[in-house]
Amino acid sequence: MSTVGNVLKAIKFLEERTPKYFPRVPRITGEILRVVTFLASSNFDFLRIVDVGAGYGYSTLWLYLGALESSKDFEVLAIEISKRRAEFIRKIADLYGLKNIFVFEEDAKKALSRIEPPIHVVFLDAEKRMYGRYLEIILEKIPLKGIVMAHNVIGFRNTMRKFLAMISDVSKWKTIIFSGDSEGLSISIKIGGDNGY
Repeated sequence: MSTVGNVLKAIKFLEERTPKYFPRVPRITGEILRVVTFLASSNFDFLRIVDVGAGYGYSTLWLYLGALESSKDFEVLAIEISKRRAEFIRKIADLYGLKNIFVFEEDAKKALSRIEPPIHVVFLDAEKRMYGRYLEIILEKIPLKGIVMAHNVIGFRNTMRKFLAMISDVSKWKTIIFSGDSEGLSISIKIGGDNGY
């Protein structure tokens, strides 16, 4: 059975490993993923959450925790192209009894194209130059009040100009960039455009 305690134990397990072998977002960013996901739950009866570039699953666990704390039905879809990392996420989920984590072991563009709408919360932390393309693929799958978060928007801002221009469209998004994570985390709430479903 999935419990908050089990998720926190899984997070601690990853944090205690050498960062060299378990690269991850800073803990403060994980906490924000948790809170934003929890807040998003107030707008929907069910949450479909997508972690693009899940790595070893650290960000996946924070997203999962926010959804679990909401008491809503949910699923977390972790996209990770590395077979080794994808298997690790599956093992962590099994070890700590975390249900409703589904791992897509494939290229992010292909996985995002296959995922059915609606997508309520998205976290991007994969190939930086592809962020704009990722958003194009899922744009119509995101309902109004759906949320897109993206890592490295300060450190790689010159690489993701297309994405940054998209989330800066004030007719479609309310966006803030959090600089407490030195690499930058954007948080964008969809306020306009087509839902597409």
